[in-house]
Amino acid sequence: MQNIKLDVKLDKKAVVSLVVYGICIIEIFFAIPLQVRKFSSLRHKENSLRKKVTQAEKDLSLKDKIAGSKEKIKLDIVNLESSLATSQDISSVLAFVSQKAKESAVDILEIAQSPPKLYKKIAGVNIYALPIAVKAKANFHNFCRCLNVLQSGFYFLGIDSFSISREESSCEVKFVITALFRG
Repeated sequence: MQNIKLDVKLDKKAVVSLVVYGICIIEIFFAIPLQVRKFSSLRHKENSLRKKVTQAEKDLSLKDKIAGSKEKIKLDIVNLESSLATSQDISSVLAFVSQKAKESAVDILEIAQSPPKLYKKIAGVNIYALPIAVKAKANFHNFCRCLNVLQSGFYFLGIDSFSISREESSCEVKFVITALFRG
């Protein structure tokens, strides 16, 4: 076998050029792609953070709205609690029904209460339902007006059932209302 000797003389400029070209090739094929990957991951993180900031801004605006409605709800609860009768107020509820019927031109013939039943237990407070059966005479318009006044009145009253039978100039009405009260 024959040995071939290459006699290559490299000068300093050629060596420096080769080193610079080598560094450029390494930079192009290795360093730049790494930087691009880091940049794209930063872009992804930036988008994620933008979404979180937008959501946080929405949550803060909702928090203010909720705080405002919380105060309104507290006032509503106080108002509702004051309109919930106690067991000592049952006679007042019956008087209220009688008075509103009279104001609506409904002549009560008979009014009777049934024994109260446990309706619900809310926050440790027993709420009872007291059915009140009423028999009265009225024209249809006055009867409907009376029911409206009773339901929108001071006490928690609900109309459970009613029946109307026509007589000569008026109607005989029978209805059952339920009053809620605290025990």
